[in-house]
Amino acid sequence: MDIRDIILFIATLVNLGFASTIVFRNPRSHINISYGLSVIATALWTLGLVLFRLSSPEYAIPLARFYYISAALIATYFIFFGMHFPNKDDVKHSWWLYVFLHVPAIIISYLVFTTKFISGLSVESWGKNIVLGRAYIFYVVFWVIYMGTAFFLMLSRYKTAQPMEKLQLKFVLLGTFIAATGGSLFNLFLPLFGNYQYIWAGPYTTLIMVVFIGYAIVKHRILNIRIITTEVFSATLLAIFLIQFFRSDTLQEFALQGAILIASAFFFWLLIRAINREVESREKIAALATELSFANEELKKLRH
Repeated sequence: MDIRDIILFIATLVNLGFASTIVFRNPRSHINISYGLSVIATALWTLGLVLFRLSSPEYAIPLARFYYISAALIATYFIFFGMHFPNKDDVKHSWWLYVFLHVPAIIISYLVFTTKFISGLSVESWGKNIVLGRAYIFYVVFWVIYMGTAFFLMLSRYKTAQPMEKLQLKFVLLGTFIAATGGSLFNLFLPLFGNYQYIWAGPYTTLIMVVFIGYAIVKHRILNIRIITTEVFSATLLAIFLIQFFRSDTLQEFALQGAILIASAFFFWLLIRAINREVESREKIAALATELSFANEELKKLRH
């Protein structure tokens, strides 16, 4: 297998692990859900690209449809993220707004099955080349408007944000901007001008995004590192067990690998829940200690 495809597979697993970490950290948060869904869509987009590269020509167009729909969902959920991050998690929007913001992705999901979007396929010396139609312009405009609006909304909150929120904005904006720029260059604009040769390069920049946000987590303790490490480790092992399950050849292997997968998922769920409870208890104790320290200082002032 080509080293480029191996890196794409790694990027898929890393993004899935990162997304599960974000979503399960607080599954009721608009911020976590929207960003997690955007990263899951990124993982599916990356997976579609590597399968496109490895597939025979008859499967190329269906896989291209898959990764274009996935990419449309990246922008859709990223604008939801931009509407809430970092300090608008409690803001509720009308249901029709969420439905309306899905409309372009729904239109693109229809267009990719027409020759107006994908008009053909050619096999070149460097690999498979998708011939794009006129409707691809709609996709480009949609992507630029949605991603640009999300970044604008977050940047507009920087001046009024609290110090920790500014720190979060700095790392999230920088990491996601690098990923969005790389993806736009190699997978949006170069194909627009007829160059499909470097579509494998765009997903690589998502690894930079994970590194930036991961650095912020470790260096500035934006999230608890024990929880993050456990969740990423669990997601990676479960992904490996899932691959082994689908690679089973006999009924006995299916049963064995299925049992290992289910048992591992249950064990990791118990482990993460236990660590979450421990962290919450320590956070409560730390908060009480801070309050007691403040109360002692006030008592000292009253005595004097």
